[in-house]
Amino acid sequence: MLRGVRSTTWRSETGTPPTLRGEIGVVGHPDGGRYAVAVFTRSFGTAQNQPRADAAIGSAARVAIDHLRAHI
Repeated sequence: MLRGVRSTTWRSETGTPPTLRGEIGVVGHPDGGRYAVAVFTRSFGTAQNQPRADAAIGSAARVAIDHLRAHI
């Protein structure tokens, strides 16, 4: 999920019931900053593999973390 997030470490858990996709994780940066991230999406399809949804989750996480890091 967090491929788009520039970090040193991340740990996450994925949940994918039909039409829902969620990811929650902790992103660690080299400067010691750690950020908890949770992103949930809903789709009309029930396909298990939804690369566009995964990309959207990663993008949303990256935007949120970049915003937090810029304002701390």
